[in-house]
Amino acid sequence: MFDTYMLVQKINTEYPNNGYVYDAEVTPETHVDQALIDYINMALSRLDKSALLDEIYEFPTIRGQMLYELPLDCRLGNIMEVTREFGHLPIRLRWGREAEGLYGYRYFNAYGNMIGLFPKPHRDGDKVTVFYKHTPRPVNNLADPIEVQDRWIDLLTYDILADMTAGGSNPDIELSNNFRARYNALL
Repeated sequence: MFDTYMLVQKINTEYPNNGYVYDAEVTPETHVDQALIDYINMALSRLDKSALLDEIYEFPTIRGQMLYELPLDCRLGNIMEVTREFGHLPIRLRWGREAEGLYGYRYFNAYGNMIGLFPKPHRDGDKVTVFYKHTPRPVNNLADPIEVQDRWIDLLTYDILADMTAGGSNPDIELSNNFRARYNALL
């Protein structure tokens, strides 16, 4: 797993005159300008779903209970598939909107960070499996992990560099376009 310190080193290698202090001897506990952390968090929030880590969440059904809590790192838009076992037969659920009237085997968005199941479970213990893309947590310091697949770190780096060079009071548009072109080539 890549951590923020390694990402900052990669950024400083690609763009050494970025104004952020870099020293190979510095430990991960060293203070980093908050603006750089903000650039990293903005890029993490814009990442394509395919760059995120795959996760699986399983829970048992409870008789008569239609709504179930999801983990905090699971957003409804990042759910790839939901399966529900009836006895020992797993069935893939389809997305449904409660307002349109539910039919067949469906899952739907409940309030907050919850998922709803249709039809309502008639017995306890049937397994529901949610396959989703892990929503990365924002980083706060150099020791925090970057929660994306390692093969996407270069893409993340070029996205951050394109933002850094285009921002501020004296943007370098040519360099920003160069980093954006590298980003697009990797994408």
